[in-house]
Amino acid sequence: MRLIPLLLALSLTGCVVDQDWEEFELARAPFANAWVDRGAAEFEVILAEGYTCPDGLDARIYLVEPKTAASETDPRPLALMLHGRNFDQQLTGGEHAFDEDRLNVDFAARQVESMLGMESALGPTAQGEGAWVAALLARGFAVVAPGNCWGDLWHGRGDNPYEERYLRYGAYLMSEAIGVASRRSHISAETLLVLGLGEGGRGVTELVLDGVQIDGVVVDSSPDWLSPWVAQPTLHQPELEALFAIYDADLDGATEPTVKLNALRVALERDSLVHAVQDLGFRAPIVYAWSSLDERIDPALSQPAADTIQVNYPPVNQAVLDWAVPDHAPSNRDPAQATERLDWMLGRLGLLE
Repeated sequence: MRLIPLLLALSLTGCVVDQDWEEFELARAPFANAWVDRGAAEFEVILAEGYTCPDGLDARIYLVEPKTAASETDPRPLALMLHGRNFDQQLTGGEHAFDEDRLNVDFAARQVESMLGMESALGPTAQGEGAWVAALLARGFAVVAPGNCWGDLWHGRGDNPYEERYLRYGAYLMSEAIGVASRRSHISAETLLVLGLGEGGRGVTELVLDGVQIDGVVVDSSPDWLSPWVAQPTLHQPELEALFAIYDADLDGATEPTVKLNALRVALERDSLVHAVQDLGFRAPIVYAWSSLDERIDPALSQPAADTIQVNYPPVNQAVLDWAVPDHAPSNRDPAQATERLDWMLGRLGLLE
């Protein structure tokens, strides 16, 4: 791992720094968004060496911390934030499955910065984001946010087809990001929250399956249950072709269409929160939000997990919310909602002062 020097980090993120920037540490820069005042927090951009993106560059990990001092005797708790829209496949003609290239460092960085509501991401698609990182910083958390440049729904473990000419590492990068942050003596993963927005919610189950100890979960608007795509292959051919690449190792060389679809269905169900809750007994306190009117994520993909949590969880440890608005992951644009839900979570964990 290595830090991007401040001037390079700023050129990469587009962040504007006060003229007296030389007062800050070389590898750190002020962090600000709509609800975090400049000077209240700082961020670093860390290069994940060995996690090579399809464009040949190293993936990036963002680390945001309150400006207030922390100590080894009273370390900061850690929150891992996972962005969405990380779903892509490059087709044989060079075009991409969903009309944009999501397989590069810059795209992943924009998704992270948009999720965090950073000044560099302000614009029509990012305006008002960053409520969750603001709430976390206010409660003393360090926030680590890796940038997924492999379009693999946080599933990749380097076992995608050789023909793609690059390896997908989304699952490994999540764990690496936790390690990068928790190796700092003043940050501890003894308390670890995981927040997934959009497709980022799928990373939660990947971590559970990898045995990562998670203390609390927030998921908003995740396409958790992908079986409806498998049930209608003609309608969802681009999505399924991308999933066949991502889940190549689970297909066991199958070529017959029905066999491939069935193998994919089994793998997708395994990697769902529905499975983690219903079959694996996952019961960490959870805020699970979705919208029956979501404009981007089909509610048929997000509602099954909501129903499963409500049926299986003890009521005291779950908050299932249907926003019922034509919006996607609205909690990240609502600081009051983010603060309320975070405080509920911390109360369940006995951490709310």
